[in-house]
Amino acid sequence: GPDEETVNNIINGSYMYGIPLADLLDYVVDIAGYLVEKKLKVNEISHADAYLSRKVISRSVDSLNKDKPNSSFNGKNALCVNFEDNLPDIGVIMSEALLRHKGYNVFNTGSHAYLGDLEDVIKSKKIHLLLFYLCDMQCCNAVASENILKTTEQVKEVLSLAKSINLKVVFGGLGLSNLKGVKPLIKHSFLTFHNLQKIV
Repeated sequence: GPDEETVNNIINGSYMYGIPLADLLDYVVDIAGYLVEKKLKVNEISHADAYLSRKVISRSVDSLNKDKPNSSFNGKNALCVNFEDNLPDIGVIMSEALLRHKGYNVFNTGSHAYLGDLEDVIKSKKIHLLLFYLCDMQCCNAVASENILKTTEQVKEVLSLAKSINLKVVFGGLGLSNLKGVKPLIKHSFLTFHNLQKIV
């Protein structure tokens, strides 16, 4: 299994030595996630191993979120949301780290966020930016064929809500390409954290 200390040393060490966050997320963390996925596809590791590896990586990245914002507060609040069927929250945690470094105060609903309550949260927390992350890993059920229609409907709901209250919405991750019907409706999306940095 993954050695938590090693992973932690690599991620936090790189960060402490001044590697820019977007580089760290794109070239270290994301690549690690794809290596895990590749091993899973050829049955070199079990689903349980893959899950544990992702958990370890998630925790290490999340530790970058502890004392943030690390830059001066930009006066804006962001909300990071995972789709309810989307289990690994690594993408959301990486997005949160980047937003905090761009000066946002970030709220993270984590996985299985019930979208119905979203509007209340947006209003009570005075959210300026809403970010969803949708990966396309095997463990991401939100883009599994049986859930694609449901996720597509959720995205449409979110977009119309955002339009009605004039809120900026950003979608990240490769899972988006599976949602054929909504892609044209989305104004801001990113695949890399360098992209996200430009949008926010």
